[in-house]
Amino acid sequence: SLKMGGYEKVVVNYANELSKRGYNITIICGFARGELISSIRKDVSIVNFQSRMRFFLFPLIKYLKDNKKVDVIYSGFRYYNCTVVLAKIISRSHVKILATQHGFEYQNKFLKTITGYLVRKADKFIGVSKSVLEFEKRELKLKKGTCVYNPVLDNNIKFINVSHPWITEKKKIIFYCGRIAKDKNVDKVIQLFSLIKKDYLNEVKLMILGDGPEISNCKLLVENLKLSDDVDFLGYVDSPVSYFIHGDILIHLSNNEGFGNVIVEALYANLGIIVTECGGPTEIIDNKYGIVIGKSTDKDILEKGKKAICDILNAKLIFNGLKEYTELFTLKKATDRLLEVINE
Repeated sequence: SLKMGGYEKVVVNYANELSKRGYNITIICGFARGELISSIRKDVSIVNFQSRMRFFLFPLIKYLKDNKKVDVIYSGFRYYNCTVVLAKIISRSHVKILATQHGFEYQNKFLKTITGYLVRKADKFIGVSKSVLEFEKRELKLKKGTCVYNPVLDNNIKFINVSHPWITEKKKIIFYCGRIAKDKNVDKVIQLFSLIKKDYLNEVKLMILGDGPEISNCKLLVENLKLSDDVDFLGYVDSPVSYFIHGDILIHLSNNEGFGNVIVEALYANLGIIVTECGGPTEIIDNKYGIVIGKSTDKDILEKGKKAICDILNAKLIFNGLKEYTELFTLKKATDRLLEVINE
């Protein structure tokens, strides 16, 4: 769909930039609905299959038969990559397939064998981080692949005016931004914040940007910890960076993360960043642009997290060159690299 998500945002960013460069771009959706529709350029076509993932193959076969001049299909994640390969074979299309992986997926041995067989038939394979690429090559027995970092930042990034009492009062603001789901460990972010509150009292606040299936449980946890005056759930926001520039720290405690678009946005805003060893974010931080505090399952994760927050708030740790570093993750650079891979 076109609901807000890391992969969906990447697709829309690529579509808009390639369209701007004169390419004829179509986004194919199972269901063409969601917050991202309004951000898509008018010259980008949208095809709505009105179909769930498990039934995606048949309309895609028909689409390829009816549109013989399609040059390239960019697909993401194992199921869609396999579906696109099968559709190409059955429709006898000459389309070039860019199979991409945006996260860590786990399958049993039988499914991995089938998935590997089909994905190896794609023309190109891309991992959005080196850790994802190496994982897929190892798991699916792929011989070749390329890393292309996500297009996160628009080259002319636009900030929106945001208003909040904590910004006006110049409070120290800690952020979580992303999907509120079990594997993101937002409950641990809240627990970590509760430990910090004991030292900083009313000076530090927590803003949670995003939505997801665990939001009710997280709100209940905030109430139980008596943090309702210090934690604000803002839901989905159009421009996280516009909030980040008023804050101090981003905390990201995921189990696994293929890339981590929000990490790049936080770097651009010069936030101190605290992450777990979870794949893409660890790679982006590179032990120079933030703090890696161990795996999300470590028993001392909250203790290490508290020390990291205190070191940043007390200016014991200062990170330099964050905004300049994010040039690696601009829309222009990512699209240039994607086109190189297509044309190789």
